[in-house]
Parts: sequence; structure tokens; C-alpha cells
Amino acid sequence: GEPSGWKAISFGASDYTGSIENRIINIKLAANHVYNNTLIMPNDKFSYNTTLIRKGSWIDWKNAFIIVNGGDLKEAPGGGLCQVSTTIYRAAMNAGLPIDSIKNHSLYIKYYKKHGDGLDATIFPGFQDLSFENNLEHPILIQTYTTANNKLITVMYSKSDAKQVNLIGPIYSSNQNEFPDIEVDKNQIKWIREFEDGTESEIFTSTYNQTVG
Repeated sequence: GEPSGWKAISFGASDYTGSIENRIINIKLAANHVYNNTLIMPNDKFSYNTTLIRKGSWIDWKNAFIIVNGGDLKEAPGGGLCQVSTTIYRAAMNAGLPIDSIKNHSLYIKYYKKHGDGLDATIFPGFQDLSFENNLEHPILIQTYTTANNKLITVMYSKSDAKQVNLIGPIYSSNQNEFPDIEVDKNQIKWIREFEDGTESEIFTSTYNQTVG
């Protein structure tokens, strides 16, 4: 009955409206049974693929579309898992955590436009991972869940305060005149992550196999 000291330090969201049934099933299985209540200790790294293999190998993943060969779609078990990695990535960005491994999808996908266009994270065990570090003094608890209006939510909790950041974007070739120091190709989306303490700023670039924006 005493206050725990845990508080929400960041938030990530994505929208899966229009997804096929099997994709939605995979998203809910991953959110509820693999990544919900994941604990990351101080100085430890979160690996999406390591957690998936450790906690999700027993799940009967449904066939849904995945991207192969940089632009082809085929049905495979686990289609939709990248929606969960994308949403966790957005929460990690908002928490100011160091991102160690990240890659956007080769195709520009409509599911990821809401809540952070260009902030998407593809994964494939053995080839591409999403990983980031807990650089706070206390553990981070990840909670993931879906809502009745087709939203996937990630909330991160800790007893530590996260670094305050400003995410500036999306920056396309069509609006890059607002950012004269940044070059953006027609197939790219960029974001600036600025730390409010003035210690640093970072540019995150997503490059797709098609024109965006």
C-alpha cells in the first residue's frame, strides 16, 4: 500500500487499422505475451530478437505479410511483429535512451505513418535487431498493450527520470527548407532528437525504396 516510486517516463504508439486478422493476432500475442512487463536493468541492453526467441518460441505465430528482397511481400509466420518493435522504438526514442541497432523497413508502410512517420523499426532474427540501452540509475519496465480503436501502446516506467528530449520531425524533401542544415532525399524521412539539457542532438534517417512525403 505504499507508493512504489515508479512513474511513466515515456510513451510510444502506432496504429494497425486496416491490418488483416492474422496480423492483428500476431501483434496482440507479441504485445501481451512477449514484451509486456519486460524489465531492463541499469546498464543492460534490450534486444527485441533476444526477447522474442526467449519468450515467444512457444507461440503459434500466424501467417501474415512480411517484406522480402527489399520490396516483395510474402506470407510468413509472425507478420506484424515489426509493428511491436516500431512502437517500442518510439518509446525508447522519447525516453532519450541510446539506440544501438535500428533499421527502417525497405518499403514505406501506411501503418506506421501515424504517431511518428519515419520512426519505424524492422526486425528479423539473425539479421536485423532493435536494441537500446538502459542508461538510467534504476530499472526500466516496458508495458505493451492494444486498445479497442486499433492502437498499439508502449509505456516505459522507472524510478529514474528520463532525459527530456524534443523530437523534431518528420522532415521530408518537401519541407526541408525549414531545416537549411539538413539534406533530405525524396525517399528519406529524418528526425532530430534534441536533449533539453543541451548535451547533444542526433539525426535519425529512414531511407525507403520509394518516394515519401
